[in-house]
Amino acid sequence: MASEHDLDLVARISAGDASGLLLADDPAEVAAAAAPVDGVVRVDVEDLAAAIAAARVGLAERVVARARRAEQELVAGVTAPSDPGTGGDGPAHHADADRHAIRFSVAILVPALAGGIAVYLADGLLLAPALPAVGLALVVGVVLAHRRGAAPPPSAALAPEHADPGAVVVGDGPAVRAAEAHLRRQQAGWKLAWWERGQPVPDLPAWSAGRATDPAITLVSVDVAGSLDADAHAAMTAATPAPVRVAVLQPRS
Repeated sequence: MASEHDLDLVARISAGDASGLLLADDPAEVAAAAAPVDGVVRVDVEDLAAAIAAARVGLAERVVARARRAEQELVAGVTAPSDPGTGGDGPAHHADADRHAIRFSVAILVPALAGGIAVYLADGLLLAPALPAVGLALVVGVVLAHRRGAAPPPSAALAPEHADPGAVVVGDGPAVRAAEAHLRRQQAGWKLAWWERGQPVPDLPAWSAGRATDPAITLVSVDVAGSLDADAHAAMTAATPAPVRVAVLQPRS
């Protein structure tokens, strides 16, 4: 039966709270108990360097995908036409405000003109109908001028702001280029891990060690012989990002 110390190690590894050189009463049993947990991958100690490199590649791939999504959303937000029903300061909003102003002016001037005509017929005051008539003429002139000026030029349909957002090419932004450069560096590190061992580089997608569905991953190795010391572990994990944890289990005695 596993000791209380080993059960605590299993709980810490499963929760993603354990890394470094860990002493266990039964390292193999601890690794076997923690391995089925999602995000925990058991790796042979000789494959540990390659597994760390593979985990870095997986994280870099996620960074590239995230940068592409962010740039796609940014481009879609810039190129999407304004929704006429959302208000704001767009052309549709101004046109609607102009129509309301014209209707209001007509609603005031027409009764005023009728009243002015009545005053003229009763008292002979020509100024009473003249002022509303001039106002109506001015409103009509503004409406006609506005319609002539609002006609878009023939080339407006080809303007960039009317382009289909789906036709915009995404992938050349600084964030995407930086993420792709980081991915290439991690892929080179993966290849180097195998070249240093004098072995051919396997196909990364088909190599299960160091790959997990979750971005946070804990690599667990059993080192019964004690081949790794604290300095070797520190050198191996010096450039490893925080989501990648490396737990090496060694016997306590």
